[in-house]
Amino acid sequence: MASLGDSSRNTLNSLQDELDELQGRQSDIEQRRYQNQRDDLKAQQAEAIAKGDQEAVKNITSALRISEQIYNERLRQANNEKAKALQESQVNTTAPAPRTASESPQRIIRLEYPGGAINVGIDSKDEIKLLNALKNAGMRTV
Repeated sequence: MASLGDSSRNTLNSLQDELDELQGRQSDIEQRRYQNQRDDLKAQQAEAIAKGDQEAVKNITSALRISEQIYNERLRQANNEKAKALQESQVNTTAPAPRTASESPQRIIRLEYPGGAINVGIDSKDEIKLLNALKNAGMRTV
């Protein structure tokens, strides 16, 4: 019966890991792995204490400490990756958008004529084109 319980628990954990991985919840997977490893080491520690094996108790105590350090490091790395991804997504969303027609042009040319004046906004690369168009129009209306 114990092996059936272990087998079913392993199957459940494996499937939960797969689901968490698909849903991007790596920290849940790491926590479950750490908890399972910790439970196994605690059981080994209790057995070593019951048998009076001080060397095994010492080794398992060290293993528990190292296991916790590994878990904490994995969590730290996962949090750093999330923060980096968030920062990159914020940089991408705050990047300057291409200019639209509603934005102010780079250059304003003031055209004065009898009876009025007008300011015309154009890109600096189109300045010569505008002046040539005006020259060609020769004060004609369209």
